[in-house]
Amino acid sequence: MQSNFSKMLLLFGVVISFIPLLVANSLLNSYLHRHVSEKFHASSEAVLYQNQLAVSSSVTSLEKVLKNSPSLCTTTFQKNVQNQLQVNENLIQIVVENKDGVQYCNGHAGVIKYSFLSEILPIPNQLETISIVQLENHDRASYKITKAIGSNRTISAFVYVKTDLTGLIPNYLLDDISLKLKLTNDITVFSNGVAYSDEVMSDSSAMIVTNAVAQSLPISTQLALPYNKVSASFLWIFILLTVLFALIGGLILLLVFKFLRQADLPAIDLERAVAQGEFVPYYQPLVNIKTGKLVGCEALMRWKKRNGEVIAPGMFIDYAESSGIAFPMTIGLMKKVVTDLEALCIKQPDLKIGINLFEGHFRDTTIVDDVRAIFEHSDINYSQLVFEITERRPLKNQLAVDGVIGGLQALGCKIAMDDAGTGHSNLAYMQTLNVDIIKIDKVFVDMIREGVSNVPILDGLIAIAQDLGAGIVAEGVEEQEQIDYLREHGVYEVQGFLFSPAIKPEDFIELANKMNMPATQKKTAPLSIVKAA
Repeated sequence: MQSNFSKMLLLFGVVISFIPLLVANSLLNSYLHRHVSEKFHASSEAVLYQNQLAVSSSVTSLEKVLKNSPSLCTTTFQKNVQNQLQVNENLIQIVVENKDGVQYCNGHAGVIKYSFLSEILPIPNQLETISIVQLENHDRASYKITKAIGSNRTISAFVYVKTDLTGLIPNYLLDDISLKLKLTNDITVFSNGVAYSDEVMSDSSAMIVTNAVAQSLPISTQLALPYNKVSASFLWIFILLTVLFALIGGLILLLVFKFLRQADLPAIDLERAVAQGEFVPYYQPLVNIKTGKLVGCEALMRWKKRNGEVIAPGMFIDYAESSGIAFPMTIGLMKKVVTDLEALCIKQPDLKIGINLFEGHFRDTTIVDDVRAIFEHSDINYSQLVFEITERRPLKNQLAVDGVIGGLQALGCKIAMDDAGTGHSNLAYMQTLNVDIIKIDKVFVDMIREGVSNVPILDGLIAIAQDLGAGIVAEGVEEQEQIDYLREHGVYEVQGFLFSPAIKPEDFIELANKMNMPATQKKTAPLSIVKAA
């Protein structure tokens, strides 16, 4: 398990490595979107210009017909209309009607039939009005530009609506274009091309939509095109940039990995040590001062560096806990316990092995699964394992704590409260945790001095443990007076420098074999053997 610090560094490196690629894609997409939008807006204005030009030329044709015709619907009038139809390519027909729509004449024989597609709107700064109509037998919509003649007659010019985008839009995009013609009241009166839904049109990241409003007509145009149709034509640029900036990102990530491997940082150094198996257990003997037997040990972590230097846990354990490295360290320690002491535990089935857990182990029952996985198929019985609760941090989630303690006890393991009387281990706390063993901290054992007949705090802790029915272990025993006092008060299991510090596995095994050999084989008193160790 990596530490949070190194995880953050690695995550930072991964994020940084993607930034060039993300920035490049973002800039290219932004440029294309802006560039194409500008082109489309110019195309929209070009379409409007074509429509304005067609309408303007038709108004001019009406003026010429009226100017050169003394009266309407005469032979001269019809000739003038036919002349304008020939010279003005935008003009479809000119019709004279009354205000009820009854036609009097046009440039040809017969009646021009049409239906309105829009309401009639005024043309800014003009006497004429404009509407959009559909001429019978015509597949294109037309403008109808109308001018009133007197109180009851009108003359109208019909002109096709201009919707041809040829030359304005690349040919490969024409099949995907949506063109809408709208009046100033925002009513769409004509559409051409693909009919995209309002939901699709509202997605500015997926669609390029441009609008343009005519200056001299009450009309506007809207062009729309899916952005992916445009970006597809620039795919080779995207691929080239992706490869280029992926290489840059990969180089950045490589530099981050190199930094993580070479950096002299605590978390990284500890991770390297875990991976290389540099954390090993040393075993501090646990002695019964009544029988002189070695009854167990506490497995204490040591950092044995490759140069042979041995680092005590006080130099790294707090950081290991806070960073999360203590999880793999604990698993590694338990595996080494099996390797070191399995044979000894077969010979001495009553031997107890203490293993320290920390606050993080009590957040869920993962540690129970780890214990089962490591010891289930070993020759170390669960009943030989004592898991010690350290008191550097409080155990906050009581439900999770109960689950871990209950799970370990269900396997047959014992639970010990380490450093009892210090930190958070008050009486109520010890009762709540339902521990099997209480280990009295060295600070209270040190209160036993020559000439002292009672130590109230220590006596109180001993009484509490006895009332709870828990086993008692005294830690940090260094003086003979302490041995005598503890024995008098019913405390028989002790550990401390008076007997032995934490020692290498092979030394501990040798000591255990000597102290626990059958009485017939012993050449010296049990206690003296312990002291000699």
